[in-house]
Amino acid sequence: MIARLFGWLTISLLVAAMARFAMAALGLGNDWAFRDSWLGIGMLSAGVLLGCAVWLFASKHRRRLKLLAGGLVLPLSCLLIAIFPPLWLLNTVDYFTAATFCFDTSDKVLAITIDDAIDPVTTSAILDLLDEHAVQATFFVMTDTTGEQPELSSTILQRIAETHELGNHQTRDQPAWQMSADTFAADVAEAQHTLSDFGSVRWLRPGAGVLTLSMAGAAESQDLQLLLGNVFPWDSHHTSVSFSSRYVMGRVRPGAVVVLHDQGARGERTLAVLREIIPQLQQQGYRLVTVSELAKLAAKQ
Repeated sequence: MIARLFGWLTISLLVAAMARFAMAALGLGNDWAFRDSWLGIGMLSAGVLLGCAVWLFASKHRRRLKLLAGGLVLPLSCLLIAIFPPLWLLNTVDYFTAATFCFDTSDKVLAITIDDAIDPVTTSAILDLLDEHAVQATFFVMTDTTGEQPELSSTILQRIAETHELGNHQTRDQPAWQMSADTFAADVAEAQHTLSDFGSVRWLRPGAGVLTLSMAGAAESQDLQLLLGNVFPWDSHHTSVSFSSRYVMGRVRPGAVVVLHDQGARGERTLAVLREIIPQLQQQGYRLVTVSELAKLAAKQ
């Protein structure tokens, strides 16, 4: 009886989660389908995960059916949770790790962060757009990107340091979790040495945004704080400007940290996303500031 109940519950929640995901992917309901709530995709998927686990434990059905549930339903629900993480899950990870995902504030203020800078063309265009709207952002720089045009890159870095904020994104585009602890620490230190010529750097975002236990020590050794983000539209994995824009607008909240990406076509898409979301955010009363300013404002409350 219990197994059957949880089986039907799991199926119902999965259908609801997939229906809401389809609405998000197809652009139905504007940004409503992206919102984090009790009926959000992440929460529904968490319910699927729990219900499926109980069903697998209690059910006496054939092995083939259990393999189908374990091989399809569980991975699918985990994927949806990763794409649309509930805030409570991020807060839990935040509590047990040294990383920060977002900030606790009631003020309508948030931080836009740009990963994988610098691209001489797209980074400059993004800076022009930010200046046009009188807003700030934090640029997480891969320092090896400055090598091809060092003089122009230095000019852009100086421009960021003067008006916005620089962040450490290591030297190159490589998943940090694949590095040994020593290699990661050396890579962070090398990037920090390059960036420190342009001003103070306070924040570290590891490559690929996946944490390991050794990263906290590497960050602390360079007087850096680990920062990830709670609004990540996965713009490095798809090409839809509309999806990214609606994702951001559906999931922002006071204290949010938005993650977008620079470099080539990704930078061009980020520019298009920013053109859409900045006026909307300002119309809703949000101020867009650097991560350090957001942290300072949150600390006062």
